[in-house]
Amino acid sequence: MNLITHNTKPVFFEDFINNLFGSNIYNDIPPYNIVDNDKEFLIEFSVPGFDKKDFLLEVEENNLKVSNLSSKNNKLENNFFKRQFNYSQFEKNFTIPEEVSIEKINSKYENGILKIFLPKIKEFKQTKIKSIQVK
Repeated sequence: MNLITHNTKPVFFEDFINNLFGSNIYNDIPPYNIVDNDKEFLIEFSVPGFDKKDFLLEVEENNLKVSNLSSKNNKLENNFFKRQFNYSQFEKNFTIPEEVSIEKINSKYENGILKIFLPKIKEFKQTKIKSIQVK
């Protein structure tokens, strides 16, 4: 199962810069969780301060794109001493596994959490690993 597109930036460098300047220089992707249970995958984004109409979720082939449509006013006239969240635009892509029913993907936004439900196909059978002898 491959559900996410990995970031190739070195984590230690990003963490160092973030600790030094108090912000995320790669900015943009809010924290998220991926949960795998028997009936579905669940992706949860922590995105307080938005409305449900601010998000765009698109599926193209086996790719799920999650983004927000609007950038809220960050009141840039303030000089932040430390800033750990903002309302900048973001986009995150996920590769949808074969066992997900693309037609039944749904989502909801409440209490600052965007939840995306990716139901699994009931009759999907994971192919077992089979060794093939080389002759």
